[in-house]
Amino acid sequence: MSLFDYSGEWSRPYLEAGHEVLLVDIAHPPGLNRGSHSRCFTLGLDLSEPASLYRMLPLIPDHYGLLAAPPCDCFTRASAWLWDRWDEEGKTEEHLRMFDLTWELVKLKPPKFWALENPPGRLWTGRGAKLVEGLRQHQLGSPKFRFDPWQFGAYAPDHPTSRRRKKTYLWGDFQIPVKAPHPEGARAYVPHLPPRRRGTIHQLGSRHKRERARTPRGFARAFERANPL
Repeated sequence: MSLFDYSGEWSRPYLEAGHEVLLVDIAHPPGLNRGSHSRCFTLGLDLSEPASLYRMLPLIPDHYGLLAAPPCDCFTRASAWLWDRWDEEGKTEEHLRMFDLTWELVKLKPPKFWALENPPGRLWTGRGAKLVEGLRQHQLGSPKFRFDPWQFGAYAPDHPTSRRRKKTYLWGDFQIPVKAPHPEGARAYVPHLPPRRRGTIHQLGSRHKRERARTPRGFARAFERANPL
């Protein structure tokens, strides 16, 4: 089961290994539907609604793995200048409900492994944070794993979106995937936007947002090898 997943990139290696995969995201058509593959299913749900948890539970087998990539808009450092406004508007609370739903699912229906992904930011601010405590610091604790896309061979000169650095944290109960860094990736930083369009506002609110949210394929394959079902 892959929560907050429209592209299916993170769970793709499990599908290729012969497992059934359920992608859950508000962007999918409402209800349970068959995806583009015979073993892939989609479930269109608003995961900020607590009732969504109980709609999912009957669909989950006893033996399963859980992947979760809640929206990071209200948590990532890149949007720090908007945090106060989103707090007042209730957007932060809405996104926290998505995190809490994942947390509750793990407790109600323990998976064989689970992993929650988010960039550095407000969920966990670190042991040395003095000014502000992470919004879910006590539940999460320190990230179990941290990586950049290039550390899993995700560097391709002809594919600009793979050349970016995008620090990512993983929390959960899983085996650590083995890194296989591309030597060029360690030195390269080629933003995937033209120089005049690299502003934070553009990056947060454009079509590039969905591209940046895609799980690097090299990481997804390494994660599945380390955490088979």
